Amino acid sequence: MEFIGQLDEQQKKVQVDILDRKILFLLSKNARYSESSIASCLKISKEVVHYRIKRMQQEKFLTGFITVLNDQRLGKTVHAINLSLHPSPEHELLINRLVNDSHISNVKHYNSLLDLQFSVTTTSLSEFVQFFDELMNHHHHLIKDYNISTILSEQFMGLDFLLDGIEKPLIQEKKGSSFQKEFQSAKTHLPLKLDDKDLAILSALKLNARLPILSISQSLHLSTTSVQNRIQQLIKTGAIKCFIPYISLSNLGYQWYTLHLRTKNLSQSTFTQYVQQHPNIVWMTKRLGKWNYHLNMWVKNNTEFNKVVQELGHTFKDSIIAYDSSLVHKQYKFNQKVE
Repeated sequence: MEFIGQLDEQQKKVQVDILDRKILFLLSKNARYSESSIASCLKISKEVVHYRIKRMQQEKFLTGFITVLNDQRLGKTVHAINLSLHPSPEHELLINRLVNDSHISNVKHYNSLLDLQFSVTTTSLSEFVQFFDELMNHHHHLIKDYNISTILSEQFMGLDFLLDGIEKPLIQEKKGSSFQKEFQSAKTHLPLKLDDKDLAILSALKLNARLPILSISQSLHLSTTSVQNRIQQLIKTGAIKCFIPYISLSNLGYQWYTLHLRTKNLSQSTFTQYVQQHPNIVWMTKRLGKWNYHLNMWVKNNTEFNKVVQELGHTFKDSIIAYDSSLVHKQYKFNQKVE
């Protein structure tokens, strides 16, 4: 799969109607929901659902379906690095190196072509130090400044803004290969031991979340029951967080902002509940570094973004010490590391 991201260089306006948005909304709740379940929920035929999804894929608006993994549960640490770059024609070489490095899970430009952000996944501090030293030794002449933070947790909130002001459909799917029941009873404190088959299943699903159980069983020479049970266990123990669609939302005229917050005496449960209920906030990241929280949101323009910031600031005025924001111009890669 070539492009996995929400921004592409070749942006184009696409037309999606309310039915398309409802399908995307349901897929954002669980990208493994069956076409039959979606059709039943929306009171349309399975063939219509299939056609709509395929059309959005062919238009390269719906760029894929990914499985969001819990890096910490997989025994990994993720460091986010922000680079401020000197003007240079060699930027493309640096970006290509990052995109092709298996340690790197995502790469994107913030604010301008001179601000680069990427995440490095390693299993030890020494492995990260080795990576960072090699990066600086090879590209020190390009790097004006840098900032490093450690990602403590990440959470996908959904795409509720697609149906802002519209009644949201709800699927009651408890059986089948969507594993919705397992997500609702996941326990991240349960013991987790992964073997080669588990890792192979995660590798198969991470960029193809709707991959059929039968296809996985055939490629790994496992029974469908064994694959089903293993995925259930990966969800129950928190190794798999969710299945989501990846959409080039900029093609709908939305802009991607990141709000960086430094907080004090913040009730995490109250804050999380607020963020989960806000339609424009899609991802929340908790970090150790200059900023405690990073909120990724999609809005129609700068005015709408400022309104979200003002509402947040008013609600948590006693807990927010400082904030900053970034506009994401392009994402080159999203591909979490499994092994």
